[in-house]
Amino acid sequence: MLKKRFFWLIMAALLLLGGVSAPVFGEVQEASAGLAPLPEGGQLQALEVQQQAEELLAYAYDATSSSIVNLGIPGGAIGVISNDGDSFMSAGDFVGDQLYMVHYFSHGLYRIDTATGAKTLAGTISGISGSPSGFAYDVKNDTAYLISTDISYSYLYRINLDNAGVTLVGSSPYAMIGIASDTEGNLYGLDIVTDALYSISTANGEAALIGSTGVDLNYAQDIGYDRDNGKLYGTLYDNSTYNGGLYELNTATRTGDPFAGLWR
Repeated sequence: MLKKRFFWLIMAALLLLGGVSAPVFGEVQEASAGLAPLPEGGQLQALEVQQQAEELLAYAYDATSSSIVNLGIPGGAIGVISNDGDSFMSAGDFVGDQLYMVHYFSHGLYRIDTATGAKTLAGTISGISGSPSGFAYDVKNDTAYLISTDISYSYLYRINLDNAGVTLVGSSPYAMIGIASDTEGNLYGLDIVTDALYSISTANGEAALIGSTGVDLNYAQDIGYDRDNGKLYGTLYDNSTYNGGLYELNTATRTGDPFAGLWR
């Protein structure tokens, strides 16, 4: 029996938005932490990946069907866990075996049952700047982090998992759309303005460039760290091609390569 292993990331695919026309190729799109204005496909947020038996599973929120889903890696098959009619879970991570998700609009912090999709409200986040875009758990230091952005700046907070209370750590002049923490307590952030991966200081929130992803990033997406296999993944949305895909991000060579299970 394999040891259970997991990590979380947000996955941005394509979104079905009734009445919203697709952007014109070549048109400059303003950076946005919200949903991609695309005419077909699906958009997944709040994705987490967990080893179960022989399969690595990702858990996500699918805004197209308002469902909590799982995604097989590397195959990419999506399975619906529950449809709850909710609108936008934008961030999440596992803390031990417990999955947490953050609601983009209500700012609610929820505990999620991965078998049924049932949600339990832990608390409502208040007093943050911008909108919640990332959540990560530091296993080494037993600390959960929330990041929010108003596109011009991002704000890093420590978050209390019992009541969703937050303490500001610091800010950086980037639009961090997602964060992830490795087993050594290193925090990574993905910026949708510079299209780059950064390391983020958990002491003051400052960001240092790691390198470009090589993808024209925009809209909701995320990164997540596979703590057992030592891999950083990203579910990236390419604003130039209007495709979402699952990528493995190499923090040593500073490149983003499409994963074998690339989905669109």
